[in-house]
Amino acid sequence: MSSSWLLIEHGTVIDGDANPPIPDPPVLIRDHLIHAVGPGADRSAVPTGEKLTVIDAAGRTVMPGLIDAHCHMTYGEARTEEEIDLYTSHELRTLIAAHHMKKVLQSGVTSISQPGGSYFIGVGLREAVRRGMIDGPRTTAAGRYLTTNNSLTDWYPDSVGVPDGSVGVLTNTVDEIKTEIRRQVKNGVDLIKLADSPYGDYQAFTDDEMKVAADLTHQLGKKLTIHARGPSEVDAAVEAGFDWIMHGNKMTDATIGKLAESRIPLVPTLLLLANVADWGDRIGAPQRAIDGCKRMLDATAPTLHKAHEAGVKFLLGTDTGFATTPYGEWHAREMQLLVDYAGLSRLEAIKREPATRR
Repeated sequence: MSSSWLLIEHGTVIDGDANPPIPDPPVLIRDHLIHAVGPGADRSAVPTGEKLTVIDAAGRTVMPGLIDAHCHMTYGEARTEEEIDLYTSHELRTLIAAHHMKKVLQSGVTSISQPGGSYFIGVGLREAVRRGMIDGPRTTAAGRYLTTNNSLTDWYPDSVGVPDGSVGVLTNTVDEIKTEIRRQVKNGVDLIKLADSPYGDYQAFTDDEMKVAADLTHQLGKKLTIHARGPSEVDAAVEAGFDWIMHGNKMTDATIGKLAESRIPLVPTLLLLANVADWGDRIGAPQRAIDGCKRMLDATAPTLHKAHEAGVKFLLGTDTGFATTPYGEWHAREMQLLVDYAGLSRLEAIKREPATRR
C-alpha cells in the first residue's frame, strides 16, 4: 500500500524539548507521522509515484502537537450547570462531543485528557478516535467525578440530589468510593477524578478517603487526579500519591515544598478563570463570578511563581468545554497565562516533560 507524504519547508522548528528554535529545517511526514527532520527530510526520501504535498512555511513556526490535560468534551460549551447536567440527553451529548473533537484536533491539540464528564462518553470518544470513526485527538478519559455533599457537582437541593446526568457522582463513604472506582474501571476509564471543594476554602474528602481512592485506583492499574484549589486538599493528595493535581491556587509555602519534592505535576488550569475575568460579561456571567475569577487569578499568581521557583512541574490544561472556553479556540492561551501567572519562559511553557512517575 502506498503512503501519503507531507513536506514542510522553510519554517522555524520548535522541537518541544526546550532547545532553541531551529531555523529552516525541512520536516517530512509520512502517513501523519514524522518521518524525518533536517537531514533526510527531502523529496528524495519519497518513493516514486507516491503522493507528496509540499507546504512553504516561511515566516511560520512548526512545532509538535499540543497536549491539553484538562479538556471536558461532554460539557458542550454550556453556560450553566443545569445545561450540562439536566437539559441535554446523553445521546445528544455524545453527538455534540464527537462534533467538537475535530475542532480540538484542528487547533493543534493532538492529545487530551478528559478528567471527568457525562456517563462514559469520554471512553466512547477515545475508542472512536482509535478506530478512525471520528477525527479527534488521542484521548484518555475519566468517568463522572467522585464527589461529596461538600464538593463540586453536588450543586442542587437534596430534593433533587445528584442526577444521573450530572458530571459527578456522590460518594460520601469509603465503601461508596471503592464501589464507584471499581464500576468506572470496569467500564473502561483511564483515570479516576475526585472533586474536592469548589474554591479551596476547606477539604471535602478526608485524608483516609483520598488514600483509599489512590491505593485502589493504582491497584487496578489506573491513574487518578483531583480538583484541589486549597492547601489542605493538595497536601492530602500528595500524601496519598495522586498522579497529578488540578489547580493549586492557594498553596502555602509548606504545601509547595511537598509538591515539588513529590514530583507530582500540577495542572494550574488558568484559562477558565482568565476568560471569565476578561469576557464573562459576553456570555451573561454574573458580576460576582467575574470579580471572583479576578480575585482568584490575583491570589494564584504569587503561589504559582513560588511553585515554579521551587521546581514544581506544570502540565498544560484549559478547562475547555464551557461557553467561555469553547473547543478549538483558546488552548494556546494557557501557555501565555503560564508565562504571565507562573513565571515560565515561553520555551518552558511549550516544553515536553518526560514522565518521572508511575
